[in-house]
Amino acid sequence: MSFHAKKLPLLTALLLLSAASSLYAQGPWRDARTGTASLRLEGGASWSFGASVSNMAERQPNLTQPFTGVGILYNILPWIRLGADYSYTQMVREQLLSSLQTPSGSGLSPVSTGGTIYRDFKTRFHGASFTGEFNLLDLGGHGGSSRLALWAGTGIGCLFTQGYSWDVSISNEVSSSDWTQTVHFGAHNEPHRYTILCVPATLSLEYSILPQLALTLGGGCRFLPDESGLAPKSQAFATAGLLFNLTGKGIHIEQ
Repeated sequence: MSFHAKKLPLLTALLLLSAASSLYAQGPWRDARTGTASLRLEGGASWSFGASVSNMAERQPNLTQPFTGVGILYNILPWIRLGADYSYTQMVREQLLSSLQTPSGSGLSPVSTGGTIYRDFKTRFHGASFTGEFNLLDLGGHGGSSRLALWAGTGIGCLFTQGYSWDVSISNEVSSSDWTQTVHFGAHNEPHRYTILCVPATLSLEYSILPQLALTLGGGCRFLPDESGLAPKSQAFATAGLLFNLTGKGIHIEQ
């Protein structure tokens, strides 16, 4: 076998690899992430941690709250994009208290007891954030799958909140002079509203079904540096959704 015949399989393999690399670099999956805009719709669940109002309800499912979000993304390159997002979630806490004590003693002075026996605390969060995301499977344009992308992101955001604290109280007054007893029930609703900065950190896995459509599965956490006591210290969320490519040459697949 001649020298050229021995080198033929190697040359053929190199040509195939070069053609595959060229097709990957110019393929519709990468084109859909280059100089294009995308719309992301997602939904899932969220959890709040570190709130000053602890949960003392018999039912714990209220600790998990629904999460919805929508975002506009601009794909600068296949491994970097910028985004603006809106999200909505809430925090719910219930407290069943036992501060009421049974009157005791038969002294001459009146005996009075009372306090809050139930508290319903709810806060709604409307969030807006600006983020930068990096495709870890194709960072710098090397490696990774053309259909699959793993995006890690962070940025800065703001939460606009509104909510209320609903307290139910009871008082029991006993007079030792004539042994009369008076019980009072009361309720008090106190609204709260505040705005707070947050720092989001996200990780999402995307699989492109078409250049203009991808499935997303991800999650993240946002940190709230607040000392007021009303806001939680952090919020975690898990989501699933769809990403639509709106512009650019990735819309059409060349036949």
